[in-house]
Amino acid sequence: GASAVSSSAVPESGALFGVAGDMGVQATSKRTFSLHRVYEHMGRNVINHKVRDDAAKGRTTVLSLYSNARWPQIAAGARDKELVREAKQLKAFGKPIIVAFHHEPENDERYGRPSDYVAAFRRFVTVYRQQGASNVSFAWVVMSWNFRPGGPATKFYPGDDYVDFIAPDGYNSSGCRVGPAKPKRFHTFQQVFQRTYDFTVAHNKMMIVAEYGSVEYPTAPGLKAKFFEGIPATAKQWPALKGLLYFNHGIGGSSKCHWSVDTSGSSVAAFVKVANDPYFHNMPYKK
Repeated sequence: GASAVSSSAVPESGALFGVAGDMGVQATSKRTFSLHRVYEHMGRNVINHKVRDDAAKGRTTVLSLYSNARWPQIAAGARDKELVREAKQLKAFGKPIIVAFHHEPENDERYGRPSDYVAAFRRFVTVYRQQGASNVSFAWVVMSWNFRPGGPATKFYPGDDYVDFIAPDGYNSSGCRVGPAKPKRFHTFQQVFQRTYDFTVAHNKMMIVAEYGSVEYPTAPGLKAKFFEGIPATAKQWPALKGLLYFNHGIGGSSKCHWSVDTSGSSVAAFVKVANDPYFHNMPYKK
């Protein structure tokens, strides 16, 4: 049967809210966020200072664990010793936590084929369950645009028995990687994630938007704010959406896309308004 979602990881109604990346926007929002995404590698200390801080503040963590071996090796049990150790660490941690094995696998072909990823994901979950880490829920993270017809997302799906949360990463990028964002390519939050939400409901799962972001438009100031303004209405129409994490990062690496909330005053104001919507379970701000 389908795996039971830990009800203590997410609220019965409403959705958790927070960021992946720079937490500075919490203070601006005058809220302590209820959700936080932390990136780590297998083989390291999974209960790092960020996870401990989340626990101290009453935030739920989405912990992304990146593979430290090719997927066929993990599937064959070559990393079981590490998986057992990490599962025991998370079990001892005790608090509800959501763990994602190797996010965006469709962008990482050097680790193996889709079938290898599925087998590795299943091995990961199986070992955790054997250790009795019942406070851990499992998230499957792929790019939202890969749910398009003919897109590769579903080839990487580990199956209903191994997944608690469908957890897409998705962006309103509007061509930002090749030049200034074009207003005619603007997508709302709903448009970015609708197909993933449909998949979530079809599989009787819950959804956490593990990363989302929008760029500014040099020729249309205020359009990024409009992106934020549309989020609460969509979230309230999607009862299976249990969390959303804004990718609060500036321009990094080869990307020309500036996702940070603070790209304009209108963007900050719109984000803060969303963060303060009671639907999102944020708490009064404390350092």
